[in-house]
Formats: sequence, C-alpha cells, structure tokens
Amino acid sequence: MRTRSLVILIVSVSLASCTKTDPEEYYYPTFKIGDNIEFLYNDFELYDSSTKILYFKAQHPEFVDYKDYSFTFYADTTEIYQGCFWSAYYSYFPQTPFVTSDPLFYYQNYALGFEYLNQNKPDPRNDERLISAFKNSGLLHSGLSVTIKTLSINNTQISLSFVVTNHDKSDLLILDFDKMGTNLFHYYTNGIIFLNKDHPNFIYCNIDPQGPTPLNSWKSEWLTLLKSGDSKQFSINYTIDSPLTAGNYVAYFHFPGLTFQITMDDLFQDNGRIWLGEVIGTKRLTIQ
Repeated sequence: MRTRSLVILIVSVSLASCTKTDPEEYYYPTFKIGDNIEFLYNDFELYDSSTKILYFKAQHPEFVDYKDYSFTFYADTTEIYQGCFWSAYYSYFPQTPFVTSDPLFYYQNYALGFEYLNQNKPDPRNDERLISAFKNSGLLHSGLSVTIKTLSINNTQISLSFVVTNHDKSDLLILDFDKMGTNLFHYYTNGIIFLNKDHPNFIYCNIDPQGPTPLNSWKSEWLTLLKSGDSKQFSINYTIDSPLTAGNYVAYFHFPGLTFQITMDDLFQDNGRIWLGEVIGTKRLTIQ
C-alpha cells in the first residue's frame, strides 16, 4: 500500500491553481542542479503539469549523486524558483519545492517528480512563465485529472464513483481498477480518506492491499488506454470501522499511476504513453 505524508495529502490539492505572474511569453526552460550541472530544453522529453513530473530524453544515473544538492528552474534567462533534493529521513519538510531522493527516488532515472508543501505561498511550480516556456518549446503535457462524481455514506458503507479525464495531447495508459481488482489496486493508493475539519483527524477505509510479485513488477493487463480528451468512470465500495460523527469533512481520493516500476523503454507503448504519478480528487461534505 502506498503511504504518503498526511501533510502532502492536504497540501497537494490546495495548491492546484496557477500563479498569476508576468504574462510575457517565454520559450526555453532550463533546469540547473548545483552550480555547474545544467539541462536545457532539448534535454527534456516532456513535462506533465498534472503530476509535476519532468521527463528526460536520456537516462541519468548520476541523479543519485545529487541527493544533497539544490536546483533551479529558469524560463529563458529568468530564474523562476529554487528547490532541493530531499531525504525522507530528515526531520523537517522543505519550504521550497523538492525532489524526494532518499531512501529512493519515486521514478527511474529518466524522470524527476517535484513536490511542494508550503501553504503560505503560491505554488512556484505553477508559475506561468515556466509553463509558457514548456508550452512554447513543445514540451507541455496536461496529464490527467480525477473528479469525485458521487460519494454515498450509509452507516459504515461507503460507495465512491469517480471520473478520470485525459487532458493530455497524448493517449495515456492508466491503471484500471476493474482489471486489477480491489486488493491489487489499493497497493498503489490508500483509496478514499476523510478529514474531519472540525476535530482534525483522518478516517481511513478498510482495505487489504496485495502487491505484485516481485513488488517492482507490473503487467500490461492492468492498464486501459484513455485517449486524448476521453474520460472513464469507476465505482468502488468501501467500509469504515464506525460511522462518521457529525461535522464537516473533506474526502480525498488519490488516483494512482505506476512509478519506479516503469523503465524508460516501457514508458512509450505502441498505443500510448504509460501515465506515471498520481492526481487527487476532493469533495466537501457535511454529516448531520
């Protein structure tokens, strides 16, 4: 079962809107690590704005050597934001964007995923100057979104219906709950989670995750092709240990993709690109 920080769960949704900055057009994104390591726009394969994953045209095994480095994004020659490579063993969360690099990178060495937790400032990853540079260099891809369509709660029984939409210009191969079954699918996600806003605590559903053997393996039979512009609806039933008490809640659902399992050779299949990462859908509700 994938376990992510509760702080990440709360923050990642609230920072989805783009930062309004200089409307001027930019054309060339640059990614710099430390003082001397620089990747230019023609080193990049694509940037997925839904997951904030930057894909490279080549593998970079040297990424493991940069675990204590800082990095900087530029649009043309304009500095957009700085960040760092971050270890999960540290006792703090960065106030800047970061790449989790220890104990493991989330993705193999042709891709980096950028995270951000600081609710007190606009998300610099959404800076329009950087998005403009990726777009004008032909690298910007919009990825997926997930929307909670219906959420029914009857005592301890939870019924969830959600819609996954492909906003990308590419056809994408996504994990399919109906093909995987509930136990395997929930190895990659915690499913629906409730946050009580009045007395902050999290309520998790009962799941029995079962990973594949070996754990870094995957099968094409788990995937469904979602063509550009298309949507697919799924329904899942859950149980919780006890009924939700009266109050105001936010429901979070993480729709998962594969991560470190996918090699560079796997990424582009004959009929589409395997979508990596995760997106989150939310719904507010009140229990009387």
